[in-house]
Amino acid sequence: MRQEGLGALVLRLPENVTYLSGAWCGRGLTYLVFPLEKDPVLIHPVGEPLPSTWIKNVKLYKWETYEHLGSSLELGTDYVHGTLSEMGIHSGMIGVEQGWELVLGSTLRYEVNVVGERTVNMLRQKLSSFTLKDASHLLITARSVKTDVEVETLRKANRIARVGLATFHDDLKAGLTEVELSTRIEQRIVSEGVLKQKANRVIACAFLASGRATAFAYKYVPGKGRRKLRRGDLVLLELDVVADGYSSDTTRTFVVGNRIEDRGHCWKRF
Repeated sequence: MRQEGLGALVLRLPENVTYLSGAWCGRGLTYLVFPLEKDPVLIHPVGEPLPSTWIKNVKLYKWETYEHLGSSLELGTDYVHGTLSEMGIHSGMIGVEQGWELVLGSTLRYEVNVVGERTVNMLRQKLSSFTLKDASHLLITARSVKTDVEVETLRKANRIARVGLATFHDDLKAGLTEVELSTRIEQRIVSEGVLKQKANRVIACAFLASGRATAFAYKYVPGKGRRKLRRGDLVLLELDVVADGYSSDTTRTFVVGNRIEDRGHCWKRF
């Protein structure tokens, strides 16, 4: 930041907020003001549970009521401007996430607010005394080198994913539908990830393809269909797991049928 001449970063994408604050937020409505010299501030919507974070200064804002549906963008950027002023930062260069394309899924699986043209224009309007500069490359470079804490978090995400791989291996049998098996996998990952592996939040997406659909392997696999598994089928699992904002991506292919166990060399029938 010092080399780039940035007085502060203003971030909103959940993955970047997680990276610098530890708080894996839901809808992408949380702002992180991260100054070069002073302590950072997290600006978080009242309607969303506050994730655990090391940041001490957390401001809560309420942009919707029963009487009035306000704008989270309008009010959130007002809080950003006010926070910078309270820090004594009134001008200079601010880093934003202007060049981001791909976004890691948030804790809210179906919807996330991204930083697009509308957000950047609003920041330009509210922070008119500042020069906005794309800081995406700084974040990407920093995130490419993992700290010891991040390495352990990634290991935890993969330990949690292993629960799903074991469930796929053990529960695969003829007569189950793709959706029945995939939901078993997801349920066990989330429950064991939180209860046994002590993750705060876990997302599991188990995409199953069976029979001829496995010919589309390593492409986007919709999966979770009504098709029943048959003896002799190839079954492909594309498993995505996110634990506390860090991801695991694994793929396995098994066959529905007989297999021999290494331990004891006993036959087991699906």
